[in-house]
Amino acid sequence: MEKLNWVAINWFDYPILPKAILQIPISLDGIDQKQYLQLDTGCPYSILFGYQLSKLINKNDPSLNDDEIYFNGSIGGHNFSNFKFKHLKNFGEKRAKQGQEKIGLLGTDFFKKKILIIDFIKNQILISNNLEIIDKLDYNFNFINTLNNSANEMIFKVSLNNCEIKKILYDTGHSTSSLKFLKKMDWQSFVGDVVNKKLIKNSISNIEGNFYSYTQKTKGKLRIGKFISNNPDLAFDDNDLSKESKLNGILGNKPFYNSCIILDYINFKFGVSK
Repeated sequence: MEKLNWVAINWFDYPILPKAILQIPISLDGIDQKQYLQLDTGCPYSILFGYQLSKLINKNDPSLNDDEIYFNGSIGGHNFSNFKFKHLKNFGEKRAKQGQEKIGLLGTDFFKKKILIIDFIKNQILISNNLEIIDKLDYNFNFINTLNNSANEMIFKVSLNNCEIKKILYDTGHSTSSLKFLKKMDWQSFVGDVVNKKLIKNSISNIEGNFYSYTQKTKGKLRIGKFISNNPDLAFDDNDLSKESKLNGILGNKPFYNSCIILDYINFKFGVSK
């Protein structure tokens, strides 16, 4: 059986938001230094930022003009060949000036027919093609079924204060709240009248643009299968993308900081350590 080739998570912290971005190391053929990608299971495709890439490969390389770019490489002991990244030309300079090391995003297209294990306790991840790798872990897990979908995303139902909410996406690219609602009325139904509450307001900048996110700390229980997270932070993003989505919410990393989780993209299951 294959070895447990863990790779360390390199968290990027904002001054007021620790563990803001989950970065993982990646080796790309033709690029000498190890690079970092944001692990983003909320994105159905993998991306390289043009600003960063232009500083890593020969400026005369014709691929710098392409909308797609292909690489061989490895993440830990997991090798890949001729993998396609979307190339966002002239993008990424602002992130580089913020001190972010990432040169792009690793999306769910990378994990088709794979197992992704994220051990938040030891701050490490593991990628494998083999289900038997789960038996070698130091944890036991409870699993739930997820929605088999063409975007290869982890979508399932959760329970918040005994109220079932369907079509929730687990997004490793989200660390600002426990659960983010995509419709304001759904968010308000759990946090109540927000007019006189001290909401946490964050300015967010991502590929889709700039917007504000509002978060309210609550009392109660967020349940995913048998796993329970107490007193979750509930958020709402005031942007057009949220309004257009067919999802009901986004589950972030915060509930799992004391757990190890498994994203099984072979059988479409989501597991949390007991």
